[in-house]
Amino acid sequence: MEQPTQITETGGRFLVTPITDTNIFTREDFTEEQREIQEMVQGFCTEHIAPVKEDLEKKDKDLTFSLLQKIAELGYLVLLFQKNMAVWN
Repeated sequence: MEQPTQITETGGRFLVTPITDTNIFTREDFTEEQREIQEMVQGFCTEHIAPVKEDLEKKDKDLTFSLLQKIAELGYLVLLFQKNMAVWN
């Protein structure tokens, strides 16, 4: 598993530190696996979240819970938790 990058900047130093080409990560830098995940999540959002955007804005708890269940069934939550667990270890 890939180790998370350690942040060495503290405070507001990042605001005045020059940015170089190597500091910028964009979608064009995605690996094939990252592109596949992006496409899956984008598809889920288009199919399940966009149609109920207004209800989500109203903080409909039942809708939010049902969407989280769908996300979990597809395995997306596992990806999030695995990524966060790497930070905790």
